[in-house]
Amino acid sequence: MISLYSNRELRSALSDVFGDLTLGSILEKGEYAVIPAFCLTTGRPRIFKTDHADGLSRHNQYSIGDIALASSAAPIYFPVVEVKTPDDARVERYCDGGIFANHPALLGLAEALYHLKRPLTEIKILSVSTPRSMVAEDFSAVGFVRRRVLRRGLFAWRRSLAGLFIDSTSDISDEALRRIFFAIGGSKSDYQRIVFPRPQGLDLDIATTNATHTLETMGVEKGSNREVRDQMEVFFKEVAKATYGQRSEIL
Repeated sequence: MISLYSNRELRSALSDVFGDLTLGSILEKGEYAVIPAFCLTTGRPRIFKTDHADGLSRHNQYSIGDIALASSAAPIYFPVVEVKTPDDARVERYCDGGIFANHPALLGLAEALYHLKRPLTEIKILSVSTPRSMVAEDFSAVGFVRRRVLRRGLFAWRRSLAGLFIDSTSDISDEALRRIFFAIGGSKSDYQRIVFPRPQGLDLDIATTNATHTLETMGVEKGSNREVRDQMEVFFKEVAKATYGQRSEIL
């Protein structure tokens, strides 16, 4: 079997937006980037990043378009992406970094602590999720149906398997971040995550006009929610307080 969709149009769109820009172009503007992907060639996660600290010198020449395409190559949905290494033109194969870091704020926190040497007390994190699917199976089955549910194969899992792998990492990262900030006596505003549910009619591969309208409506409703607005007001006041007179850094 082949992937459900080609990445031809996505590749073209990325080329139109980023052209020949590299990760180094981001660093030249005084900004940093940390982008997860999974390298199938080595069988290990790969964190592409700007060369923003001592010891980082490998990734500035990578094309932003290539890295974005590799990082979004969701298994089953899009093809595996081949990327040439800038230094020796070796070809490596990648798929979506979401299989191990669908909530990458934990990686950002580690980067700030380890490479940028920022104290945890000065770090504020705002995370906004994509619409989350429901993976809970809150039903009981008996007899033949039960056997079918428990002894499912590839056909029975189908797309839900990819969603299970991708979404399950978000919850553990979210809880880890909350515990880290709680352990140092931080306030609730130090780490904020806004979670969107995924209603019927939305999925990774649904890009209809109605689906787009639904996403826009969800965003407006979430932004209009008083609890969320109060949450964001406290967060940004704390950010402004912590960075007053300095360049604001928000992961």
